[in-house]
Amino acid sequence: MSADASPVLDLLCTVNKARRNAREIALPILGVGLDSLIARTLTNSDGTSVCEQNFHLLRGVCRIMAGHKMKQSLTDWPFENFWGNPHEPRHSKLLGYFIDPQQEHGCGQFLLTTFLKVLEDAVNKPGRVVHRFPSDNCYVRPESEYMDLCIERKCDARRFAIIVENKVNWAVDQDKQLQTYVERVHEHHGFEYHEIYVFYLPLTADKHPARSDREWVESRGSHYKQITFAKEILCWLDSAIRDFSIEQKEGMLENLTHYRNLIRFLNRKQKELEMDAKILNQLKDAETRNALPTLADLDAIMQSLTGLRSCLQQVLRGRLLLAIRDMLQQQGHDVWMCLEKDPLQKAEISSPFDTAFGSSTNVCVRAADTVHVCFGASADHKFWLGYLRDGGSDQQAKISSVILDEAKNQLGEDIHTEDTPWFAWAWRNGVYDENDGENSPAAISKRLVAMRKNLLGRFDSANKKR
Repeated sequence: MSADASPVLDLLCTVNKARRNAREIALPILGVGLDSLIARTLTNSDGTSVCEQNFHLLRGVCRIMAGHKMKQSLTDWPFENFWGNPHEPRHSKLLGYFIDPQQEHGCGQFLLTTFLKVLEDAVNKPGRVVHRFPSDNCYVRPESEYMDLCIERKCDARRFAIIVENKVNWAVDQDKQLQTYVERVHEHHGFEYHEIYVFYLPLTADKHPARSDREWVESRGSHYKQITFAKEILCWLDSAIRDFSIEQKEGMLENLTHYRNLIRFLNRKQKELEMDAKILNQLKDAETRNALPTLADLDAIMQSLTGLRSCLQQVLRGRLLLAIRDMLQQQGHDVWMCLEKDPLQKAEISSPFDTAFGSSTNVCVRAADTVHVCFGASADHKFWLGYLRDGGSDQQAKISSVILDEAKNQLGEDIHTEDTPWFAWAWRNGVYDENDGENSPAAISKRLVAMRKNLLGRFDSANKKR
């Protein structure tokens, strides 16, 4: 749903008023009369009347959902149903494995270099001292001395120790956790405070360490930065996958891609939790105003939405078919519209709001006295291309085999040939709108013209052979 759902919700509210007042309130927002199909569909319902206050709640929920902009992915399914999410120590071990040049993954310095580059970009600020993290001569320590991940470099030219505190699963911070790690690296590993960098790594930016813990780290001259799986780790994985070389060990690219899919999945799940929490707050607020909806209220809203969707699809079908007809007329073709229940009767339709589009409707282009090429749409918003019969049965029999051969050539083997009044037809899948693309009015018009031209060419060839 778009960020501004107000037009749809205003329409639903208008629909509800019309139901409650026995259609005494007009529906000017639809641009049609009360006796139109759209008005009847939206105002006739057995559902419970929806209080206007529920639309206030629905507006709030729509804003929340639009703000989170979640989109399901096919790669979510394995994590939802099979693999699951490992514990934080396993995440740390896997990160350590990926970036450790000493591991036998065949990537050498590549993954460590790209990882450190992301950390450099995170910690450096314009106009400040530039922090560099060279990847040569680094020692990677995953899950060592209670630290999730530690990267050390002790070269004289550039010394640093990077502590990564992994909180991908929102583990509770221990008392003085970060300062304990900094002291350990300072006292036991021989690094000065200013050579120590602490990267706090939750899934999203909503989790932070204790303020006193962070302030202690910075008071010693060490460096603190929050990074997240949702931003920096995905950035690193995107970069590594994009620049991955085929010379590197087989299977590692799949490992990186799989881990990236897991992080994306976890990020979406976190957004769902955040969204649900905000929606629950909306419900709590509605209850304080004595405006909490019932399930019957929501059912009524769903009925209105279903009716609105059906009628809107009908209007969009009408616009598409009319646009195709008008384009072909401008090109000089003999073209008309017909209802499939009465295919030999030309239908006079000029508006996309015509009730005719609630039935199966075709745009027909004359090819010969006995056959027309057609594009059509049904009431359940499905589309097809085909060859429509006309004329006498004797004439149809003479050309039937030619049309069937041409239909297979144009529409593929999966054609329907037993349905009156068609010689042959086939479903045409896809999203249909007024944009450019293979399903736009211009593209479909071009396809019909090509079908007609090829069919006439077949007829000419068949006649020459006689």
